[in-house]
Amino acid sequence: MNQILVTSCQLGRSPETTIAIAFAAKEPSRCDAVVVLSCGMNVIMMKYLTMHWIKLQGLLYCQYNHHKTMTKKAFIMIGRSGCGKGTQANLLSEYLLKNAQEGDMNIPSILYVQSGNEFRNFGQRKNYSAKLSKAINDVGGLQPEFLAVYMWTSVLVREYNGNGHLIFDGMPRKVHEAGVLHSVFDFYKLSKPQVIYLNVGTDWATKHLLVRGRHDDNVQDIENRLKWFNEEVLPTIEFYRKNKYYDFHEINGEQSVELVRKEIVAKVFGK
Repeated sequence: MNQILVTSCQLGRSPETTIAIAFAAKEPSRCDAVVVLSCGMNVIMMKYLTMHWIKLQGLLYCQYNHHKTMTKKAFIMIGRSGCGKGTQANLLSEYLLKNAQEGDMNIPSILYVQSGNEFRNFGQRKNYSAKLSKAINDVGGLQPEFLAVYMWTSVLVREYNGNGHLIFDGMPRKVHEAGVLHSVFDFYKLSKPQVIYLNVGTDWATKHLLVRGRHDDNVQDIENRLKWFNEEVLPTIEFYRKNKYYDFHEINGEQSVELVRKEIVAKVFGK
């Protein structure tokens, strides 16, 4: 049996195949296994039934069909109030679960962390901190960083089992919070989080918030939320846009729900 040591491994554009760059070996047609060493992973043995070899610039490219899988991923939904983050987060969850059920991906669960809901639930508690937080929420104010971080870190510690995708909706809001969230990805070994920025204008967001008609969707509260978005969240978005450790996707949020969904799938998953 011959073996080929693969020094790098890269998923091809086609989800049906994996292309591994390998050094030339004598009589490669006789190989029935390939040792793969990639991305700091342990050396593993991959057996295959059918191999197809193509010579190119002195290297051999090994191409073979494989069962499509996806490692656990993290997604950050970010954008102005009223841009549809919650709607698109739910559609993203449906997409991930549907593909898992069809055997396209191997991640069985999703933890959805929504900062707004966490704060609204927290505001119903009968303690001093909850009372202060509710007062800020009632006027569309921006919550203090320590409390914002507590909201989503407590959910992670309490509910994340390490086996599923993570979807963050409405966080982080400040650049400092983005730094804390980055430590989460390091801790849980989640590489290249996907940042999905639903970009809508202020007038567009205001119109949709007034139509939505939630109890805190009054003109003054909306103005406050959009004001601190421009002051605090836009710099955070730029932090992600320029950060090589994240895949940043800017989406035109001023489309129909379905067109926004399709743009997200096309940009994030290449479909």
